[in-house]
Amino acid sequence: MILKYIAEDVGKQKFVVENFYKWEMTDEKDINTQINENHKLLENFKAENINLPDAFVVEILIEKLLDSWNDYKQQLRHKPNQLSLTDLITHIIIEDTNRKDLKVKRTRGMTVKANLVVDHNLHQNKRYDRNYSNKHNYAHKVSKYAFKKKGVCYVCGKPGHHAHQCRKRVKRNNPSQPWVNLVEIDDIIIDVIF
Repeated sequence: MILKYIAEDVGKQKFVVENFYKWEMTDEKDINTQINENHKLLENFKAENINLPDAFVVEILIEKLLDSWNDYKQQLRHKPNQLSLTDLITHIIIEDTNRKDLKVKRTRGMTVKANLVVDHNLHQNKRYDRNYSNKHNYAHKVSKYAFKKKGVCYVCGKPGHHAHQCRKRVKRNNPSQPWVNLVEIDDIIIDVIF
């Protein structure tokens, strides 16, 4: 009978250790609820008479922090004095509230900038006006007719204009005229009207 109860205690201890080992923090849940879950797992250790050193528990909690908190993890690891579990939990909660506040400030800044229009040409025009007033302008002025392409229109064949300028070109603005397509194949007559 005593062996039966000892075997059950060992099974419970393995279950508690497995739950503690598999527990991870996620982005979906709030940090406070996840810290409470970790605290419940530590209470299960105490209920099973498994004693863990405080330094070990603190380092495990630091390691279980989210990947987005890597810089904060490094900061906690390089502290010269060892934090207690309660101090670590308060540090994590403060860091979480700071991150939430920063996220709110960033979103407010984005909404303010959403309607902001910046004209970059304003500064460039002033710069060019100032520079050209004092210097000689050696750039050749080119009229818009200087680079007129030579050739003939492929619609009417006359020189002096291109197809997009031709008066004889069929405009596609008009609705298309209905037309009929008739196909005869082995006693099957198909009429398609467009």
